[in-house]
Amino acid sequence: MAILTNYYQVKSAIDFSNQSDIWIEFAKDTPWTDETKPDSENPAITDLDSSQIFVKSNSLILLYPAKDTDSDDNVIIYKNSRWIPSGVDDAYKNNATFVLLSYKIDAGTTDNFTWRQTGIRKGTTPVEAGSKTLLKPSEVSDKGKLLAFDNHVPQNYSNDTVATVQYLMEF
Repeated sequence: MAILTNYYQVKSAIDFSNQSDIWIEFAKDTPWTDETKPDSENPAITDLDSSQIFVKSNSLILLYPAKDTDSDDNVIIYKNSRWIPSGVDDAYKNNATFVLLSYKIDAGTTDNFTWRQTGIRKGTTPVEAGSKTLLKPSEVSDKGKLLAFDNHVPQNYSNDTVATVQYLMEF
C-alpha cells in the first residue's frame, strides 16, 4: 500500500483551509451505555445520532507544530501544544499539514442542549438561503458530508454563555 507524501498532505490541508462551507454538528442527546466511556468511533459512519445544532466555521487556520526555540509571538495553543499559523506560500516549507477549525455560539442564539458527538461536515445546506451561521436541525435541508467526528463524554451548552469550540485536523 502506498503512503501519502508530505506534498499531498500539505496540499490537502491547504485545500481544506480554503473551504467556505465547513460546519460543525453537535449531536447525540441520548446517554452512552457508560457515560464515562463513549462508544468507539467507526470510520464507516455517515450520519450522527440526533442532531442538536449546526454551526458554520468562522475560521480555518493552516498550522504547523512550533519548535521549542520558536518565539511565543503568533503561537496558537491547542490542548497544551504550540502551533504556528502558516500562509499558503510557506505551507510546503513549513510542512503545514494541520488545520484548526473554530466555531462560536453566541449567548442567547439557541436553546440549552447536551451533546456527545461532534462532527465536521462539508456542504450543510440551510432550508432558507441566507447568511445564518447557526442552524437548528429543522432549518437544514441537507446535512452535507460527514468528514470527521468524535464521540465524547456529555457536554452542555447553556444559552446564557458564549461557547467557542476548536478542532485540530491533521492531513
